[in-house]
Amino acid sequence: MSNYTETTHTGWFGRIKNAFGGLIFGLILTIGAVVLLFWNEGRSVDRYKTLKEGKEAVVSVAADQIDPANEGKLVHVSGVTEVKSGPLSDAVFGVSKDGVKLRRNAEMYQWKQNESSKTKKKVGGGASETKSYSYSKQWSSKLINSSEFEQPGRDNPKSMLYPSDTITAKNVNVGTFTMPDFLVKKINKSELVVIESLENANPKVKETGKLTSEGVYFGTNQDDPQIGDQKVDFTVVPTGPVSLVAQQQGRTFVVYKAEHGTIQLLEEEVKTAGEMFVAANSREKLMAWAIRGGGFALMAFGIGLLFKPLSVLADVIPILGNIVGAGAGFLATILAGIISFLTIAIAWIFYRPVLGVSLLVIAVVLLVLLFKRIGSKKAAAAQSQAGYAGPTSAPPPLD
Repeated sequence: MSNYTETTHTGWFGRIKNAFGGLIFGLILTIGAVVLLFWNEGRSVDRYKTLKEGKEAVVSVAADQIDPANEGKLVHVSGVTEVKSGPLSDAVFGVSKDGVKLRRNAEMYQWKQNESSKTKKKVGGGASETKSYSYSKQWSSKLINSSEFEQPGRDNPKSMLYPSDTITAKNVNVGTFTMPDFLVKKINKSELVVIESLENANPKVKETGKLTSEGVYFGTNQDDPQIGDQKVDFTVVPTGPVSLVAQQQGRTFVVYKAEHGTIQLLEEEVKTAGEMFVAANSREKLMAWAIRGGGFALMAFGIGLLFKPLSVLADVIPILGNIVGAGAGFLATILAGIISFLTIAIAWIFYRPVLGVSLLVIAVVLLVLLFKRIGSKKAAAAQSQAGYAGPTSAPPPLD
């Protein structure tokens, strides 16, 4: 690993100009976060209604026979996948295997640039930013463009001799049904293919490739890889148990269109229709909360940019700028939380009027009770202080 460092200096007026220039971007991010949060609640409600409708409409059918009476209905089918088109083959490596998918997984040894930065404030409002670039060698399944490196002299190949590839069976059946592509794409559980020989590979692979315990290595020494060395292994998605929910159409399936969305479910194990909808609802809840978290973070960052000029103005005295910056960051987080909560609450009122209004009423009642409790405590404290005369200046006379 090696390092390259570069330092840039920016004056106070330059920093102020950049901070005010970021106001528009911050405003766009904040508005975008509001839109994202509002949209997510609507999407979540639609998905909930869609899955509820599907759960009530689905019909479980046998995989070994096709009943015309279920044409156009949402059906649930469980069975074992079959491929009748023969083994899947990679002609370049001479690998052939029965299964739903055969994947060639390629990695190349390449340079990678890692970047870190540190900003140091100066008295008077200026600042210096030091960017450090470190370079390391690593295996990567994607090509790394070395022309974008800050320090030249470390060149990666522009292409892989043997790129990754996936071969998918053309005819995948479950019982007497033929599975459509959109369901086959959801089948992904795989296992490693052991390559025992390169006898059937093309001449170039046989000449330059070396068999390893995991696949094929292209390079001089596997224990001492050089830039441009490549390794390839294969995995297969075997046939096995699946459960699916989709609309029956002839001998295959299509996406089911409900009132508020679509349904196309698949699990790589035998599950009842009820279990599949429970799993789908669980995934939906996780996605909804992930988007909520992302929207909140996006909004906090956007509001932080809106407050950025305050901390830069205070940076004439660095310690004062740090205090203002910390306060602005805290305030941005609080405001992001409040605005996010209000956006979600308004969205719930819009998409779930009964539940949304009920929650809003409950929230208002709790706030009123909270303020009343605080007020009563203050009144009690005031009365207690008024009723206590305190020590007298002289003791009472003795009889």
